[in-house]
This record gives sequence, structure tokens and C-alpha cells, in this order.
Amino acid sequence: MEEKIIYCIQCEAPFTYSVIEQERAALNAFSEPLRCPNCRKNKSKSAKSVEGKKGKKHRRRTTRDEEDVS
Repeated sequence: MEEKIIYCIQCEAPFTYSVIEQERAALNAFSEPLRCPNCRKNKSKSAKSVEGKKGKKHRRRTTRDEEDVS
């Protein structure tokens, strides 16, 4: 097995896919990475912030709710 040069699908920068990473991916049945390490890190940060926002649902009070309270 040899190191591979892969081009990121997001920023199109080349990055090295090392032999160790390839072996680890093979053991875990992962496919080759499509994004460079920087884009992967940024993608996971944005995914975490979206998940945090999903959990906070606020219900807006409507006039119908106000009528029921009376």
C-alpha cells in the first residue's frame, strides 16, 4: 500500500491519504475521504451547531392560546 494524493471535493486542495489512515479505514470498513482534514473539521463543527439549534424549539404564543387561557 502507498500514500495517495486526493483532491478535496470542497476546496479542491490536494491532501495526503497516508498508509496508516488507509489501514485504519479498511479495518473499520470506511471509504476514502472526500474532504481534506480542514474541510472535515469545519463540516463537523457546523453539524454540531445545527444539532444544538434543533433541540431548542420555542413555541410562539398565538392569539388562540391567549383565548384559551382566559
